Amino acid sequence: MLSGKDNHVLSIWPLKNEVKSVSRFFVKKEIVEESIQKIKQLEEQVLAIYHNHPTTDPVPSSYDVLNHSDDNVDMVIISYKNNSPKTKWYQIQGSNYVERLFFIDPS
Repeated sequence: MLSGKDNHVLSIWPLKNEVKSVSRFFVKKEIVEESIQKIKQLEEQVLAIYHNHPTTDPVPSSYDVLNHSDDNVDMVIISYKNNSPKTKWYQIQGSNYVERLFFIDPS
């Protein structure tokens, strides 16, 4: 997960895939809730859930969209399909998604 304030990512919360699959991702609800409590203690909010696509483009799959649980939390996908990783940020609303612009501040 990515958390922060005012649309600025301040913290990264890696979660371990419990299904040991390159095509599916699952984390127990208790682990997610524990991370969310830590985020709240920092007075941050969850901005996005990120994951990678090892062999496909950084576009939400039907599985990604179907299992996205919160319209207020965005989705970030990092694709390793080509030599250079490619990252896209999406807003998910129901069964639809829209790409959002983002930038990395080097400071």
